[in-house]
Amino acid sequence: MLTASKTIREAYVEASSFLGKLGVAEAASCVELLLQHLLGCSRTELLFRFQEQFPAELEGAWRQLVERKAAGEPVQYVIGEQDFYGLTFAVSPAVLIPRPETELLVEALLREGSRLFPQGAPLLADVGTGSGIIPVTVAHARPDWRVAASDISAA
Repeated sequence: MLTASKTIREAYVEASSFLGKLGVAEAASCVELLLQHLLGCSRTELLFRFQEQFPAELEGAWRQLVERKAAGEPVQYVIGEQDFYGLTFAVSPAVLIPRPETELLVEALLREGSRLFPQGAPLLADVGTGSGIIPVTVAHARPDWRVAASDISAA
C-alpha cells in the first residue's frame, strides 16, 4: 500500500487503487476523508498539500486507517464523525450513521414547523432518537423551538 518517500497525492492514489480493487464503493472519497482526518485538514487544504511528502511518522496510523476501511468498516466509524446539515457529529458503532436523505426530513420538519407555528415555539419530541442527530440539528437551526429527545440505549 503506502511505500516510503511518497507524496500525499501518491498515498491517496495508492490507497484509492487498493480499496477500489477490493470493491470498496466510492474508494477515492473514502481515502480523501481518511487523509483529511489523519492530517487534520479540510478538503481544500488536502488538495493544496498533495505535492508534500507524506509524513513518515504517520505511515503506521495511515496503514491502520486504510486496513480498517478495507475490512469493511464504514469510513464514518473509522474517523469517528459524520457531517450532517452543516454540522459535524461524533459517530460510533453504537449509533446509525445518518443518511443524506435524513437531511431532507430535517428540511421538511423545519419548513412545516415554521408554517404551522409562525408565532410560537413548537415542542419537538424525538422518542427513540438513536444518535440524536435530528433533534440536535433542529435545535441548532431553530434555537427558539423546544426540543426533547430520549432513547433507551445508554450508548
